[in-house]
Amino acid sequence: MGRINGFAEAMGYASGDVDKAKSALNLVMTDPPVYLKANATITDNQPAYTIQKLEIGRLAVPLGQFDVSGLAEILTTRIMRDVPAFTVKSVSFNAGQMKFDGTIPDGERVLTE
Repeated sequence: MGRINGFAEAMGYASGDVDKAKSALNLVMTDPPVYLKANATITDNQPAYTIQKLEIGRLAVPLGQFDVSGLAEILTTRIMRDVPAFTVKSVSFNAGQMKFDGTIPDGERVLTE
């Protein structure tokens, strides 16, 4: 699934609506990078975000129109749930360094589409 479709689905839009919008705009949609600037905390596997800026490609997304913080929390929770043996008691960032208290799986896994 492309980034645009994944973002739209997470925001509650049906994939058919996204396809209609793409054809109506007559744009060739690729998988643009997503840039996110936020303050984040995770405590007992529960993420919390304060989103400061969101860009898809280099187009700014108006934060007032979407619950971007809620979306980020949902996506983070899904990612953490899907990684076996991964738990986060707490994570914090200070002076460019991360302090992590939790468990990380012993091995790696690679997913291909």
